[in-house]
Amino acid sequence: MSDSTIVVKKGTTWGTAVTPDRTFCLLGSGESLDSVPELITSGAHCWGRRGPHANGEVKVRETGQGSIPLEVSTAGFGFWWGMCMGSSTSAQVGSTTVYQQVHKLAAAAMPFFTVQKLLQSLNPTTGAFTTEPFTWASMMVASWTLTIPESGVATLTVNTTGKKVVTTTAAVVPAPRSGADHLLHSGGASLATGVYTAPTATALASAATPVVGVRSLTITVDNNLQTRPGWGSAVGRPTPGAMPSVTGTLDVEYITGGPFVSAFLNRTDLTLLATLAAIENSDELVQVAIPSLRVGGQVPQAGSPTELQRITVPFTAMRTAANPTDLITVVNRTYDTTI
Repeated sequence: MSDSTIVVKKGTTWGTAVTPDRTFCLLGSGESLDSVPELITSGAHCWGRRGPHANGEVKVRETGQGSIPLEVSTAGFGFWWGMCMGSSTSAQVGSTTVYQQVHKLAAAAMPFFTVQKLLQSLNPTTGAFTTEPFTWASMMVASWTLTIPESGVATLTVNTTGKKVVTTTAAVVPAPRSGADHLLHSGGASLATGVYTAPTATALASAATPVVGVRSLTITVDNNLQTRPGWGSAVGRPTPGAMPSVTGTLDVEYITGGPFVSAFLNRTDLTLLATLAAIENSDELVQVAIPSLRVGGQVPQAGSPTELQRITVPFTAMRTAANPTDLITVVNRTYDTTI
């Protein structure tokens, strides 16, 4: 069976697992959580023989790593935005039942979480399935990619690093997250640029000029974590060792008066505000705001005479005098009272 489930919870002490309590489904779409040994192979045990000897291989330490692909949804998803960005706040929007979570890149240490992967193994004798748990006590988000396709559900791929896997932790019984969970997809997506207003604790971000003809958007954030192996077999908590980077790619129709060609030719700054709104209600949404970016690419090239001209716009987020700190901000509106 390719379907699997992960259960997660924010950690408190590096290297110590907590009991996970928030369930997300992985539908066989590229999950790669693994435990990777660091091996040293020595030639000191060759003894004149042809081929290596088992005593010459030593495992120094073992780390956890891998990708977690997720479909972007509403209930409980603030957990992932918090792990990806590192610094989060939550505030009730007036007297409504809506809460606004604002996630920014952490200025110091990133948070970490326990993740348990539950796989179904087949007993060939009885024909029954057994739940097998694999638990990583402490994992951090090294990088992540948000993809909003031309037609489909938005996806978040989380690339992790941290402690090795253990198989002795008891399996947690997965349970649905509380509240109605709605998928966020291209049907509720919009993009804007122009004059940008940053979000507050309870007010959404805004940008003045809607962009039409957007086919797809990909945003990748690399937290640039530095591992800390040191002496001994323990794996230290990774720390931010360099500036994070925010890059992405837009696939857009070549529209008369569109902002991207001029920004490319003149190397001028643009803002970008992508919104994913739930179509089931007017409350739940995700905003991804980049206050300042520079576009790359090339002058539009001739395409097919039977198809609408499209251009690919790569971009990189930049700090400016008006925006000295926040390369990217994620705003999540939800009915969840906690992150």
